[in-house]
Amino acid sequence: MQPTTRETPSKPGEAAPFSEKAFWLLRTHGWDMRANSVVMLYEPSANCLVGFEAFKMEYMSWSEEEKHKERGKPVRIFATAAWAMNAKRLSVAGVRMRPDKNFPLYAEGEEVFKNTYRRPQHLATGGCVQLWLDFMEHLIPDQTEREWFYDWLAHKYCNPHIPGVAVVMVAAGVEGPVYGTGRGKLKEILSRLMGPRYVKPLDFDLFAGKSGQAVFTDWGAYATLVVVSESKDTIDSGRWSSQRAVYERLKEIVDPRPVLRTFTSKGRPAFEAISSASYLVFSNNFDPLQIPENDRRVTAIANGAQMTPEMAQALDEWMENPANIAELGRWLESSDLAAFDPYAPLKTLTKTRMQAMSRSEFDDALADVRRVVGATGLFTRPQIQAAVAQIMDGGDGANLTGMIRSQVRRATTEVPSDIDIKVELPGQGRQRVYCWIGYAGPKLGSKGAAMELIKATERRLKTGEPGSAEDMAAEMRRAGFGTAGGAEDSGEK
Repeated sequence: MQPTTRETPSKPGEAAPFSEKAFWLLRTHGWDMRANSVVMLYEPSANCLVGFEAFKMEYMSWSEEEKHKERGKPVRIFATAAWAMNAKRLSVAGVRMRPDKNFPLYAEGEEVFKNTYRRPQHLATGGCVQLWLDFMEHLIPDQTEREWFYDWLAHKYCNPHIPGVAVVMVAAGVEGPVYGTGRGKLKEILSRLMGPRYVKPLDFDLFAGKSGQAVFTDWGAYATLVVVSESKDTIDSGRWSSQRAVYERLKEIVDPRPVLRTFTSKGRPAFEAISSASYLVFSNNFDPLQIPENDRRVTAIANGAQMTPEMAQALDEWMENPANIAELGRWLESSDLAAFDPYAPLKTLTKTRMQAMSRSEFDDALADVRRVVGATGLFTRPQIQAAVAQIMDGGDGANLTGMIRSQVRRATTEVPSDIDIKVELPGQGRQRVYCWIGYAGPKLGSKGAAMELIKATERRLKTGEPGSAEDMAAEMRRAGFGTAGGAEDSGEK
């Protein structure tokens, strides 16, 4: 039996006929076989699953007596049993949050899913947004950044199913962190605006993957906005490895587009669902993440000074009035978003500074080595490890640490050979040969040719300068190639 309204049908009273009670259960409850649970169809949150025993206990009083057909003795019939045995009882394929679909149910192919998202309704009138505008001028002093954030928020409010880029708000000055700028107030306002069920506060350790509970990620499946309050005041907060780990985690869970992800739940099977969550991260440090130059996931915005007690009190009173929240929603809906791209981060001084501060000595050394190897060079991982170590310790690379080995291993894993060349290097066992993405050298047909190009890379690394076009052509001829196109082969096997 398919629901026909987005609002929960009126619940029968205790004096209502048994048939009316059983019919109400059919209209408002379904069954999820995979979760082995009853589904409360009109519950607009992820807390819509309940065990069958709890379901029976909740409606135990909904019963009546009728005579047994054969024995003639009275037997008690429960409304929950009538629900369970009814052929019209609805079965759902799972519980999902889909802001772009109907509530409480939507269909995909031949399957029906329970939708946990019901858009908040702000119907009150007579509100005002001026205090909001004053507050935002304080919170985001830069006009360009503030106008961009207005568009970002308006787009999210009007299109809750689209994540857009993550926003990092940085409250820090020349003297260090700035506390009390009002970002907590912003979270409270957005929670009222977008629905407290769908705005999830998240501990920084969970976001960064540092907590043992970080393996459970279903919070991201049932939120339209995740607000992360950064707590980077630990002894390792400024370490390059810590910043790098946080960004790697961010890449796993943040994508500007709604994408299909696998979510894990505690006590329930993992499931696939479309992720609609946007991320708003609060930091009191200029370097909470190690953001690469080509990042497409993050916009970093600078916050203002500490709020005055008078402003904080006035804002508290403002947000308690539903008419003001409703007016804010209407103000956002009236935004002209024709030129706004939710998938493109805004370039800001704050982000540039974060990128500069998060760049390590290793990054610079690896960039130098990559420049020397060039687009036509082949190399082995030990070659790169030794060359990076030599630059970093200023000597012959003797101080090659485990960290450098690990970092080079990660870099060459992230940027593997386009050609996926595997050759057995003489005297070194089986070993992979790499090239950078964008490799412009010849395709190889022999181990000897690969060895010649690896030796050429070694010569370049010793001189520290990329080879000229003539040098590269000579290297290719030595490797058995007549032209840069690499049509010839040395024939060595």
